Amino acid sequence: MQDTKIIKLLQSLSEEEVRRLGKFVRSPFYNYTGAIVQLYEHLKKYHPGFDSKKLEKEKVWKKLFPGEPFNDNKYWNLCFNFGKLLEKFLVAIHLELQPKEEKKILIKTLGQRNVYESFKKETNVYIQNLDAEPYRDSEYYADKIQLNSDYYFHPMTQKLTLKDDALLELMDSIDNRFILMKLRIGSEFKNREQILSKKYGLRFMDMVMQESMDDSFSKNATVGIYRYVYDLYEKGEGHEAYFQFKTVFEKSIQELRRWDQSMVATQLFNYAVRQINSGNEMFYKEAFELNKVRLNNGLLIENNRISEAAFGNIVVLGCRAEEYDWTFKFIEEYQQYLEEGTRENVVSLNIGLWHFNQNNFEKAYQYFSEFPYFHFYQPRARMNLIRTVFEQFLKDKSLFDVLMSQIESFEKFIYRSDVLTADLKKYDLNFLAILKKFTKDIIAGISQMSMKESLINELTLKKHIVGKDWLLKKINDLN
Repeated sequence: MQDTKIIKLLQSLSEEEVRRLGKFVRSPFYNYTGAIVQLYEHLKKYHPGFDSKKLEKEKVWKKLFPGEPFNDNKYWNLCFNFGKLLEKFLVAIHLELQPKEEKKILIKTLGQRNVYESFKKETNVYIQNLDAEPYRDSEYYADKIQLNSDYYFHPMTQKLTLKDDALLELMDSIDNRFILMKLRIGSEFKNREQILSKKYGLRFMDMVMQESMDDSFSKNATVGIYRYVYDLYEKGEGHEAYFQFKTVFEKSIQELRRWDQSMVATQLFNYAVRQINSGNEMFYKEAFELNKVRLNNGLLIENNRISEAAFGNIVVLGCRAEEYDWTFKFIEEYQQYLEEGTRENVVSLNIGLWHFNQNNFEKAYQYFSEFPYFHFYQPRARMNLIRTVFEQFLKDKSLFDVLMSQIESFEKFIYRSDVLTADLKKYDLNFLAILKKFTKDIIAGISQMSMKESLINELTLKKHIVGKDWLLKKINDLN
């Protein structure tokens, strides 16, 4: 049973939700099968891992139906029914967290059952509450379309006595949502064009951009923000447009829902990263500040978790911006949001990077050299260990054999690895090849000018290479 849909759904539940599921499956309104309750009671003991051999289907059957021969059809029918009940439970707890969705379902139900006066009253109240909120985004207009359409076209609504305003508002909501959705998705297409060097044919965008400049949208923060995003890509990236965009975003961020906040902040961050990748080091500070905005508005925490990649990026950018105190405080405060199983190792790796960027190479060596061999990020730790030993080698040439041993050991690891992709192997091996040449040239006593010219040529030939910025900095330090 370990790989069934039921287990995956149960793993998504918190301890409290698992307890509440027990009440749900015992409710006669939803379930009158005792075997489902027994199945729940058996499975809940293995939450959240569900990795026990006792969950093999024959053993589960023996627990539920002792003395009865295993019946494959009956077993899977029981699992199917429990799965359907579990899905209903997920919907129920979702609606508890989304009272607006629950209210919309109620309004629709009242309309379908011709409880017209209540339907009309609840529709008007919902629209009034909707208008009192600060948002004028795609979701706002989607709700207006659904509510006004259901009300106007209800068979008991006296359409001929209604003022034109009702139908006009419905049409305006349709137009406004179309414009907002085209701007939102269009800007994402423009972002993909930058990343993938690809062009997309986007219908109606010229008309949408023209309409979005109408006076009726002058106070609509969402329209203005997405127009900036689209313009930034459509008219060619320019720092002036970026900084104008960033200023508008920071001023109007509270007028955007979390989804739009996250999407727009990501677009700004992607721009900053592209500038960094093109060699503009000033944007390290920009990317760092954008990450602070994302953190302060809860945009990097999803379901009480931060990804290991996002955590590491924040540490790297904080160090590159030389915000060491802030970065260490971030590691301390946000490590709680990392997955528990990998938390200790991810924190260790990033504290090592924190020491490395402050030239505290002895401390960095300690963290990188003790990193677990089996961990997914072990190649990254090995790469940072080699960089650390190289920095120490520059001050103490007696470390030549230690450095070469680390490089050659890592090369063998890469060749044998069945986890790293072919591209990742190439990037890492190119880095090691150049660093090995760099190290041997230093020991051979080659002049720094000749060495610099040769290494830059190597760097140019090997376009795909990890750690290129660091290598280039070390090469440029040569006189």
